[in-house]
Amino acid sequence: MDPASHPPPSGATYIHSTGLLANVLPDELMAFPFVQHLTAIVLEEPVLKTISRSKRYFSFVEFALPATYAQRTHSPLFAATAVFNSYEQNRARQMVNRPNTYLTLLHSILHYGGIGTFNTLAEIIRGLVASGQLCSDIQLLYLCATVGPILYRLKDHEPLYVQILGDLVSAMAQVCPHIEALDINTSTDAVEQVMDFFCFVKDQFDPGRPAWRSIAPHISALPSLLRYQLQSIVDQ
Repeated sequence: MDPASHPPPSGATYIHSTGLLANVLPDELMAFPFVQHLTAIVLEEPVLKTISRSKRYFSFVEFALPATYAQRTHSPLFAATAVFNSYEQNRARQMVNRPNTYLTLLHSILHYGGIGTFNTLAEIIRGLVASGQLCSDIQLLYLCATVGPILYRLKDHEPLYVQILGDLVSAMAQVCPHIEALDINTSTDAVEQVMDFFCFVKDQFDPGRPAWRSIAPHISALPSLLRYQLQSIVDQ
């Protein structure tokens, strides 16, 4: 058999097979330890501890100014961080983007996983918030990205779903004091994408009014403008 006639597996095949293997083995051997590694990734990867670029809130007055128009039409694509570049691009660069590699594999394990794996993820997110060590909007966005692909499954486990949403709001409250750019006129790229995440949750996987009421104490801990924005999303 000619080896050349059988090219190496694609990145997608590798990712899916890893997720399947992790969930065929006993959870304690691979799935749980891999999910638990999220703590090290979030707290130790330097790229996740940075603050994304500041972003001014929309102003009709500034929008009409020539200088603003020039900046708008020549600005780079909206992206909070290179962490979320495509996995194939990362693979072509010898997996140098460690948070990207981990997140891609984590999504595969969660995709094939069950409630035990989801509970482990929830415990890790709660532990990160309780540690008091979260300090950047990129860390916050990364945590939202861990649960994004499984929202449709979490909705069937309401207590766990509400716990995770509440902890993510608490994480936002924790990192906001570290972001100097946050004021009445300015946010950051990552914070705006986190707000988009909650818009998506409300629009597509709304846990219902009672659930949001239970999250209200977490929302009240946010800075006033973000508190108003998130409450507006919830009240829609």
